[in-house]
Amino acid sequence: MVRVSAESLLAVLNDILDLSKIEAGELELESIDFDVRDNLETAVKTFATAAHQKGLELTCDIHPGVPARVSGDPTRLREVVMNLVGNGIKFTERGEVALQVGVDEAGSADEGAVVLRFTVRDTGIGIPLERQPALFERFTQADGSTTRRYGGTGLGLAISKQLVDAMGGQIGLDSVPGVGSTFWFVITFNKQPAKQKTKETGTLVAPVMNIRNLHVLGVDDNATNRMIITKMVESFGCRIETAASGPKALEMLQVAYENEDPYQVVLLDMQMPGMDGEQTARAIKAASIGKDVTIIILTSMGQRGDATRLEALGNPVQRHGRLGAQPRWASRRAAAAMASGSPHLDVAERVDRGPGREPR
Repeated sequence: MVRVSAESLLAVLNDILDLSKIEAGELELESIDFDVRDNLETAVKTFATAAHQKGLELTCDIHPGVPARVSGDPTRLREVVMNLVGNGIKFTERGEVALQVGVDEAGSADEGAVVLRFTVRDTGIGIPLERQPALFERFTQADGSTTRRYGGTGLGLAISKQLVDAMGGQIGLDSVPGVGSTFWFVITFNKQPAKQKTKETGTLVAPVMNIRNLHVLGVDDNATNRMIITKMVESFGCRIETAASGPKALEMLQVAYENEDPYQVVLLDMQMPGMDGEQTARAIKAASIGKDVTIIILTSMGQRGDATRLEALGNPVQRHGRLGAQPRWASRRAAAAMASGSPHLDVAERVDRGPGREPR
């Protein structure tokens, strides 16, 4: 209790200091090259545990058209995203919080620049129309009861607006009480050349393989995740259909087998209601139609021992938040697995964990 209170007080002080610095004209923006996906992955990863504890789906969908590297202030961008995602989780009791990033085709940018649109959508309490104009003001929440129930200072959105304004962008929202809210902001960045890849240690990197027309089944109870999986797999040139549950996946596997167009790979969400990913994987492997199917298990909250237990069933891929939050190395591992003819794949001991960290 003491620790929670101390952390809450520290958050309040940091917000007040940030706002004071902005209003005093002392805010200094950086202009450095950074990786958009790495920056957003770091932001989303921060909330994976909080979303999991509330039973929320936390997704991140970065459109393939978003440049890999841009020039701007990565710290302030991450701060805005974290404010919006954190609010989404705070005010959402069930459903999902989804971050989407894409190129804003309506925005105008000079050659060599790009306008990016960031959208954070939640299925939370929503905000009455008459309260929306004041939300970006200091110490403002939807109403007094909101502060008492959910806590917070009401400074997060005010700071976010100030930061977006300072970066030359715009911010706004659309919200329906009882349905949810969508906060968005657009910022112009200068595009930079992609960073040359160097040899990585402790990271599984797939060789170049042709997996076009591979037949894939994606299984996830969340519609947003199914959309992200579909876009990712289609970008490889594969054919994909999706199922919203384990029983439906088994049914589709049977039909495809009988039609002599069997699925070669199953991308399987670990956390599903009813028949979860592990139960579904065991059912697939126990059936005659699943003997030659490669299973890739996708999990946002891997636990110690999962990899060893699930190794015989498939290839576990940890995703921070959800699949879309780790599009690059999750995709590389998926590509390696999908190109392999073996239904039993070795699990990498170290994948993007950094030196000295225990495998989970």
